[in-house]
Amino acid sequence: MSNNPFWAAVDVQLTELREATTAAAVLSILSQDRNPYGNMSNGGGGFFAGDASDAWLALRAAGWSFVWCRADYYWCMAAPNGASQVTYVEGDVYRGDRR
Repeated sequence: MSNNPFWAAVDVQLTELREATTAAAVLSILSQDRNPYGNMSNGGGGFFAGDASDAWLALRAAGWSFVWCRADYYWCMAAPNGASQVTYVEGDVYRGDRR
């Protein structure tokens, strides 16, 4: 865990993402209130301030799989049971497939 408050917040989110099994859980973990940049609005339902590859690695650890991937900053993953999806676009995280 980092001594820097920003990276410490990102580390906590990554730990929690490794257990997330629904889009609702992902969006709760990455909610505006938990943004390490502070409470700011974003285009999606959530925002991940860390590295995109860390986010998808954490979700893969929780059993998520790629639906599609255009770049490491633009992808969609499906929950372990396939019932929900999230799309990541340059930090913003949306519920569902936003291709």
